[in-house]
Amino acid sequence: MNGNVNVEDILAEMGWTDGFRIPIANEENRALELEIQKKHKEKDNLRSAVEDVTERVTAMKKHLINVKHELNQHQNLIVVQQGQVKIEENMLKTSQLEESSLHSEIKRMKKECDEISARQWTIQTDIKHVNAKLEKLKCTVKWDQDALLAWDEEVSRGCDDMTVLEKFSKEDELKFNELELRRQNLRMELENKRHKVHNAKNDLLCMEHSLEKTTQLFRKQHAERKALVQQWEASVKILHQRDEDINRVIEEIGNLKVLAKGRLKDLEEQKTFYETQAGNNKEIEKEISVLATESSLMKERLRLIEENLKDLNGNFITIKYALDKVNADLENLRAKKKRAEKEVESKAEQREHAETKLREVEEELEKVKSKKFSAVERAQRLEQLCKQEEKSVHEIGHESKKLNDLMVQVSEQLRELKETEKEQKSVLQKIESNMNAVKKEMVKAAKELHRQKELIYNADFQHMEKEIILNRMLGLAKEDNVEKYDKKIEELEECHDRLQAKNSLLSKEVARLEEERRRLTAEMHNDSKALEFLNSKKQDNILLTEGGLKQLKVMRRRTQELQVEENVMKLRVRQAEQAVEKMGGKLFSLEKQRLELEEAMRERELEINSLKDILLVRRRILIQQTANLSGRINLAKTKVEHLKKKYDVTVGKMGTDEDGQPLSLTEIKIKSAQERFELQEVGDKLDAKIKKTEREITALENTLQVIIASNKAFRNSLQNLDEQSPEFSEKEELEKALVKELDDLRAKKQGRGIANFLQGEEKTHGPTRKGVERPRR
Repeated sequence: MNGNVNVEDILAEMGWTDGFRIPIANEENRALELEIQKKHKEKDNLRSAVEDVTERVTAMKKHLINVKHELNQHQNLIVVQQGQVKIEENMLKTSQLEESSLHSEIKRMKKECDEISARQWTIQTDIKHVNAKLEKLKCTVKWDQDALLAWDEEVSRGCDDMTVLEKFSKEDELKFNELELRRQNLRMELENKRHKVHNAKNDLLCMEHSLEKTTQLFRKQHAERKALVQQWEASVKILHQRDEDINRVIEEIGNLKVLAKGRLKDLEEQKTFYETQAGNNKEIEKEISVLATESSLMKERLRLIEENLKDLNGNFITIKYALDKVNADLENLRAKKKRAEKEVESKAEQREHAETKLREVEEELEKVKSKKFSAVERAQRLEQLCKQEEKSVHEIGHESKKLNDLMVQVSEQLRELKETEKEQKSVLQKIESNMNAVKKEMVKAAKELHRQKELIYNADFQHMEKEIILNRMLGLAKEDNVEKYDKKIEELEECHDRLQAKNSLLSKEVARLEEERRRLTAEMHNDSKALEFLNSKKQDNILLTEGGLKQLKVMRRRTQELQVEENVMKLRVRQAEQAVEKMGGKLFSLEKQRLELEEAMRERELEINSLKDILLVRRRILIQQTANLSGRINLAKTKVEHLKKKYDVTVGKMGTDEDGQPLSLTEIKIKSAQERFELQEVGDKLDAKIKKTEREITALENTLQVIIASNKAFRNSLQNLDEQSPEFSEKEELEKALVKELDDLRAKKQGRGIANFLQGEEKTHGPTRKGVERPRR
C-alpha cells in the first residue's frame, strides 16, 4: 500500500497525473502528445455522430416498416369496405326485386279474392235457381190422390210386391239421409277452407308490414354506417397530418439528443435497460391475459358448435321420419286405387251380364207377343220366363247384399280416413287425396247400387206385365186392363226420361261448384308456400341486420380508440411545442442547459410511456378485431358449407342426365316446369273426377227423392176406390157402356177373325178408355 502511494506521489511530482500528459522534456514530443489528444477527441466526436446517424437510420427504417404495415392495413380495410359495398348493393337489388314481386303477388291475391267473392255470389244464385227447380220438380212428380186410389182394386194381389217396394223405399230413405249428412259435412269443410284463406290473407299482410319496417331500419342503419365511415376517413387524414408534425418534432428532439448524449450516456443505458425489462414483463403478462381470454372464447364457440350439430341431427331424424311416413301413406293409396279399379271392372262386367239377360227377356217377350204359338206353348213360355225372372231377381237380391257389404266396408274405410285426418293435420293434402279416393269408391258403389235397384224395379214391372199377359191369355183378365197397364208403363218411362234430363242439368251445376272449390284449395296451398318463402326471407334479413349491428359496434369502438389516440397526439404536440420554445435558451450557461436537458428527458420519458400505452391499446384492439374476424370467417365457412350441402341435396333430388352428370340450372328449371305442369294436369283430372262424383251423388239424392215419391204414388194407386165417390160411379157407368158396346160388336162381327175383332175394338173404344184414364189423372 505504501509502495503504491509512493509511486503515485512520484508520478504527480513528474506531472503525469491523468490523460496523455507524459512527462517529456522535448517540446517536439509534447506537441505530438497534444496532437494525439486532439485526434482522440475528434475520433470520439465522430464516433458519437456515427452512432447518432445509425440510430436515426434505424428509427427511420422502423418508422418506414410501421408506415408500410399501416398502409397495408388501410388497403385491406378499403378492399373489405368495397366488398361490403358490393354486397350491400346486391342485397339492395335483391330486396327491390323481392319487393316488386311481393307487390305483384299482393295485387294478384286481391284480384283472386275479388274473383272468389264474385264466384261465391254466382254460386249462391245458382243454388237458389237449383232449389227453385227442385221445388218445381217435386210439384211435377206428385200424383193425383184420387187417381192413385183406383189402382188399389186392380193390384190387390200384389201385396207381397208392395212389401218389397216398401222395404226398398226404406233403404232408399236411409241412403238419402246418409248422402244428405255427407253433403252437409262437405259444406262445412268448404266454410272452414274459406276461413283459412281469410286468415292466410291477414297473415300475409302482417308479414308485408313487418318486412317494410325491417327494410326501413336497415336503410337507416346503412346511412349511419356511411356517416361513420366518412368520419373515420376524415380522422385518418387528420392523424396523417399530425404524424408529419410529430416526425418534424422528432428530428428536432434528435438534434437535442446529440448535445446531451455525451453526459447522459450511462444514465440512459441503465434507464433503457430497466424500462425494457419492465416493458417486457408487462407485455408478457398482457399476452398471458389475452391468451386466457382467447382460450375461453374458443371453448365457448366449440360448445355452441356442438349444440348446433346436435340440433341439426335432431332435425334430420324428424325430417327422415316424416318422409318415411309419407311414403307409406302413398303406397296405401296406390293399393286402394288398384282395388277400386278392379271393383269397377267387375261391376262393369256384371252390368253387361245384366243387360244381356234383359235383352234375352225382351226377345222372349216379343216372341210371346207375336202370338204365333198356341195357348199351351205360350203358357209354358211364360212359365219359363217367370222362372228365369225369379232367378234373376234372386241373383239381383244377392248382388244387392254384396253391394250393401261393400258399402259397409267403404264406410269403415271412410271412418278410418277421418281418424287419420285428425292424427295427421300436418299432411292435410295427402289425407284429402285419400278421402277423395274413398269417396270416389263410395260413389261408384252407390251408383252401382242404384243401377241394380233400377234393374230390380224394371224386373218387377216386367214381371207384373208378364203376369197380366199370362192372365189375359188364360182368360183371367180383360183386354182393357192390359192396355191400361201398357199406357201406364209408357207414361212412367216418359216421366223417367224427363227426370233423367233434369238430373243431368243438376249434375253439371254441381260439377261446376266442385271445380270452384278445388281451385280455391289449390290457391290456398300456393299461398301457404309463398308464406313459407317469406318467412325464410325474413330470417335471412334478420341475420343480415344482426351482422350490421355487430359491425356498427366495432366501428363505434374504433372511433373511441381513434379519439384516445387524438388526445394522446395533442399531448405530444403540446410537449413538442414546449420543447421548441425551450430551444431559444441555447446560449444559457451549462447549468441551465443541464436542467433543460433533464426536463426534456423527463418529458421524453412521459412521451415514450404514452406511446407505449397507445401501442398496447392498439395491440389489444387488433387482437379483438382478429378474434372477431376469425369468428366471422368461421361463421361464413359454416354457412358456405351448409349452403353447399343444401345445394348438393337439391341437385341430388333433381336427378342426373343421361350421362350421369348433375342437371344444369336450365335443365332443372325445365324439369320443375314440366313437373308443375304434370301436377297441374293430375290435379285437374282429380278435380274433374271429384266434380263428377259429387254430381253423381246429387243425382242419386234426386233420384232417391223421385223414387220415394213414385213409390208413395204407386202405393196410393194400389188402394181401392171409394164406392161412394163420383169416380167409382162414373167408372161403373163407363164399364156398363163398354160391355154393351162390346156385345153389340160381337153380334155384328161374329164371322170375322179374332185379330180383326181386336183391331176394331181398339179403334172404336180407344176414346172411351182415354176417358176412363183422364179422371184418374
